[in-house]
Amino acid sequence: MPTVQVQLRISADELLRYYGGDAKVVRARTTDRRTTVQFPARLLRPFVTEDGVHGIFQLLFTPDNRFREIRQLSENGAVLRRA
Repeated sequence: MPTVQVQLRISADELLRYYGGDAKVVRARTTDRRTTVQFPARLLRPFVTEDGVHGIFQLLFTPDNRFREIRQLSENGAVLRRA
C-alpha cells in the first residue's frame, strides 16, 4: 500500500482559515523532501489540539492511489492515533 509521511506545524490561528473556508487543502512536503502532497484539511480534524496540529503524519493510499487513512506517528514511527 503506498504511503507518504509529512511533518506538520499548523498553529491554531492558521487552522481558523481552514475552518472559515478560506483554505480547503493542506499542502506539505514529504519528510524525504522528494515531493509535495495536497490533501483536504478536514482530514486533520481528529488531530486538532488547542495549539493546532503538530507532528508527523502518515497518509495511506489504496493501490490505485486513492486516500485510505491518515495516522499520527510518534518520533520513532509508532502509530499514536488514526483517523
